[in-house]
Amino acid sequence: MDCETNVLSVEEASRILNSVYPRGIPLYAKLHKFYSELCTECQRTSRIRTRNMGIIKKITKLGDFLNVHILRATNESDEFNDIVNKMLCQGRKRCTNLDEFSTLDRSFLNWMSHRSSYMGHSFLGMSRDEIELIRGARTEEHIKSNAFGVLEPRITEIIGLGQIDLIENASKCYNASYVIRIARHPGKLSNPIPGVCREKYSAGHDHESIRDKIVSDMLGMWVHTLNKI
Repeated sequence: MDCETNVLSVEEASRILNSVYPRGIPLYAKLHKFYSELCTECQRTSRIRTRNMGIIKKITKLGDFLNVHILRATNESDEFNDIVNKMLCQGRKRCTNLDEFSTLDRSFLNWMSHRSSYMGHSFLGMSRDEIELIRGARTEEHIKSNAFGVLEPRITEIIGLGQIDLIENASKCYNASYVIRIARHPGKLSNPIPGVCREKYSAGHDHESIRDKIVSDMLGMWVHTLNKI
């Protein structure tokens, strides 16, 4: 599916929003720019496996923009939310070049969160299955304990090789995944805040968000400690 299929141009969105939610016009223009650059990037099969931190920087900026500006706008205007949904949340095969993710919902924001976390796995030299061993924890403290047990052997190995930059880059990747996931679904079961994509609460999604945040912070603390030595 082409990146522009079923996605309104800035001009088309402006015509709709002009009379109902004019505040959304410049927001959509900026969001469309983020989207076009990142969607084009995710379609490039020759670069999909590279460790491109430029992508992670863009994804993080997109996530911050969604959480600071777009979430508010989508909750203020149903028309704006409908327009944004067409771009970020619908089109289950928006990213078509990902054969290894044949069962994954490839709508744009879902792909951006998975793309980021998989890059984190790559920097650490660990598989998704290895990272998934962090699952099964009932509390954040338990997740932290699991995460340390899973990550510590590999981190020790990376430190021994003198490749601290891999840890720092992985931390940024997991943070990028976290900010996108929060935009998709910012609330908890007990406090359901509507996200950009109006996703229903999912225990699996909630775990992924918490895990990515904890892993990012834990890796960041390792880097901070090592830089002080």
